[in-house]
Amino acid sequence: KEINDFEIVNQFTYEGNWDITKQYKKFAIVTVNGTEGYISLQPVPAGVDISNPEYWALIADYTAVIAGLGNRVLALENAVSDIEGELNKSAWLKGKKVVWYGDSWLTTTGNLVYQFQNKYPEVTVTGRGIGGTMLSRSNIAGFTDNSGYQRILAANDLSSFDYIFISYGVNDWQVSKRIMSENPTEYDYNYALKGILDHIKTYYPSCVPVVIFPSYCYKAFNSSDKNGINNVGCNLPGYINNGIDICRSYNVNYINLYELAGVNQSNYAQFMRDDSGVYVHPTTELFEKLADIIYTGIGINGIKCYGEDWSEN
Repeated sequence: KEINDFEIVNQFTYEGNWDITKQYKKFAIVTVNGTEGYISLQPVPAGVDISNPEYWALIADYTAVIAGLGNRVLALENAVSDIEGELNKSAWLKGKKVVWYGDSWLTTTGNLVYQFQNKYPEVTVTGRGIGGTMLSRSNIAGFTDNSGYQRILAANDLSSFDYIFISYGVNDWQVSKRIMSENPTEYDYNYALKGILDHIKTYYPSCVPVVIFPSYCYKAFNSSDKNGINNVGCNLPGYINNGIDICRSYNVNYINLYELAGVNQSNYAQFMRDDSGVYVHPTTELFEKLADIIYTGIGINGIKCYGEDWSEN
């Protein structure tokens, strides 16, 4: 049977455009008007019309085939466009200069800047993290003049960088800083972030800001509440959601690690370092993962911390 099938298939010949003045042998394949394909069922004498079912059988409607192929090509083109978009996004930092402001996430053991520089040397990073600092200004001894707000506004070299990464929030939440007040000042979280973005936009428009929000932390203010409600009645997602709203209003890129890191109330002990029962510093492994997320641009301008209770005290 296999030999017989092989012999039959190899009798097929393609004869090009059908011509009524020509004769055709059995199993000849011809094209009619460029839209249809026919096969001869027996030897065909000259003068036999293509519509004669004793001699010819329709085997393909090329218009349908081509239409189907067209749809498939369109789908592939769209897929390629999506892939190229992802590849371009993942290359958004290649060859760029980044200045990175933040707290101890940029200075502690195995920190975020170290992991980022180690894994992605094609990005030039200048780390300007200070442990214990906040985005907003503070009256706490030792932290009165080194907030992100004060340091970024005092910098005079931001035009030499392509991006400025702004990584704060943990300590603002930890020490129960106000998110906003009736008469906002630089001591309020919202005021500080707006002030930073206004400053960069006005004086350093070529330096693109990216706000990086932290992942889940536990017991930073000596509370056993895993929802993280601090002394002004706000949890960490409350600060993050307010910050995201500001980023959106300024059309500024942000990366919400709280939603992307995979850390939560159930698994935080696996990913966050145990500092005497306080879990606010990622492990080296998590820092490495966070560096990957930031480098690839995954989740830029992503979702908020929906479902979390928060207030604007």
